[in-house]
Amino acid sequence: MLLSTGITLTAFAGITYWVVGQFPANKEDLDYSYNREQAHHDSDKAHDSDKAHDSDKAHDSEKTHDSEKTHDSEKHWSYKGTTGPENWGQFSEIAKIGKRQSPIDLITDNAFTPTKLAPVKFNYQDSVFVLKNNGNTIQAECDFEKNNIQIGSHQYSLLQFHFHATSEHLINGQNYPMEVHLIHIMDKSHEEDTDPASEETPKPEHYAVVGVMIKEGKENPLIRDLWSKIPNTKEAPIHYFIKGENVSAFLPPKGKRSYYRYNGSLTTPPCSENVLWTVMSEPIEFSKEQIETFTKLYRNNNRPVQKLHRRFVLHYKDPLDNPLASEPLTTPEGQSQPAAPGKPGQFIPPLPKGEVGIYPTPIIINPTPSQPVQIAPLTPKEIKPSLTIND
Repeated sequence: MLLSTGITLTAFAGITYWVVGQFPANKEDLDYSYNREQAHHDSDKAHDSDKAHDSDKAHDSEKTHDSEKTHDSEKHWSYKGTTGPENWGQFSEIAKIGKRQSPIDLITDNAFTPTKLAPVKFNYQDSVFVLKNNGNTIQAECDFEKNNIQIGSHQYSLLQFHFHATSEHLINGQNYPMEVHLIHIMDKSHEEDTDPASEETPKPEHYAVVGVMIKEGKENPLIRDLWSKIPNTKEAPIHYFIKGENVSAFLPPKGKRSYYRYNGSLTTPPCSENVLWTVMSEPIEFSKEQIETFTKLYRNNNRPVQKLHRRFVLHYKDPLDNPLASEPLTTPEGQSQPAAPGKPGQFIPPLPKGEVGIYPTPIIINPTPSQPVQIAPLTPKEIKPSLTIND
C-alpha cells in the first residue's frame, strides 16, 4: 500500500514538474507572439496615421490654396505694382473686359438732363458705426435698418461708407483731394416676387453708391468725432454711437443736391457691374487736418478713370435750378441699354433691376400742317374765228 502510494506521488510530482516547466516557455511564446502582433498592429496604425497625417496636410494645403484663391480679390489686390489697378484682371476678368466699369470722368456738356428725373430721398438717422482699417481704406459699417435711400420706387439700405484720396471720379476733368462712397444695397423685403421657383435661385445683388467729392475747407463734425481714434489694420474695429450726427454730414446742403447718374461697377475687385452710381455735383468740405489724417494713412488709393464706352450719363439739377423735376424714367426690365448714335458696338448686357434708365429726353417736333396754295379760278374767254386775207 505504501509502495503504491509512493509510486503515485512520484508520478504526480513528475507530471507537475513537467507542466510547471513548460508554462514559462509557453508564456514567453505568448508574450512574443502578442508583442510581435502588437508591434505589427502599431506599425500599421503608425503607417495609417502617417498616411492620414500626410493626407490631412495635403488637404489642409489644398484648403489653404483654395482659401487663398477665394480671397485673392479681397486680400492680394493693391493700388500699385503687379497687383495694381492695371492688373486687376487677374483677380476678376470683368475688371479687364467690362464695358460698364467705374469710375469715369463726368462731363457736364455731354450729359443728358431729362425733365423726369427725381431727387434722391435720403433717410439717415443716428446709429452705431463700426470703424475699421481694412488695409485699403478707412471704412465704417452702418446700421442698415436705420439708414436708407429711395431712388424711384426702390429702397436701398446703407451698408458702409469709405474714402479715397484723391477722388476716383472726375467732374469735367477735375479731381478733388478726397471722395467718400456711401454703399447701399437694394432692400428686397419691399420687392414682390410672384415666381416661387425664383426663390431657389439666388438673385444678384444690386447696389446704389452715392459718391461725394471732398475739398479743403471747414471741419466736418462727424469726421471730427469718428476719427478721434482710428484703429490700425491689426486692431479690432471700434464701435461708435455719435448722438446728433449721422451720415447726412456727408451730403451737400439741401438745395444743392444736383447729381450725375450712370450705370457702372464697384471700383475695387471684383469690379462687378451691378451698381447704380449717383455722384453729387456739389462737393462737401473737410478741414486740412482731417484730409491729412487720411492721406497720412492712404494716399493714391484710387482707381484711374475708365472708358465710358457707349453709356449715357444723366444730370439732375436741384429744384432750385430746375423746378420742373419730377419722377424718373425707368428702363423696362430686361431691355438692354440704348446704344449711342454711330456704328453699333459690342452687345451690352441688360441693366440690373431697379436701376434708372438713362434714355435721353426724346425730342418731339410738331411740324405746321401744309396748306394748299390758293389759285384764282380761270374764266375762259370766247374766241371768234376770223379769216384774214392778205393782198
